[in-house]
Amino acid sequence: MTYLDSEKPRTSKFFNGKAIALEKMNRFEEALQYYDSAIEKNPENSSYFYNRALTLDKMNQFEEALNYYDLAIQISPLNQDYYYGKAVTLFYTKLVLKDIEYEQIG
Repeated sequence: MTYLDSEKPRTSKFFNGKAIALEKMNRFEEALQYYDSAIEKNPENSSYFYNRALTLDKMNQFEEALNYYDLAIQISPLNQDYYYGKAVTLFYTKLVLKDIEYEQIG
């Protein structure tokens, strides 16, 4: 069955899929809104929190991304991807902070 976008059932999977498509088009702000809708519909799905964290990383909003990695980890503590994403973000933020320190010194 084919739906027009406005007629599709508004499920968490729909919102997540729409967010992923928007993210691939670099429409990050819009993607975040759809991730929020997916999370609102199904707050037990850790992948929605993880996907939102990945988008926030792309927007250089690292502190907020770390919060969403933590939420994903709380829901699914055995998912190694969530820990890896958080670790990469923490590592990157330390590099950014070092660059800022060097700029202030030099």
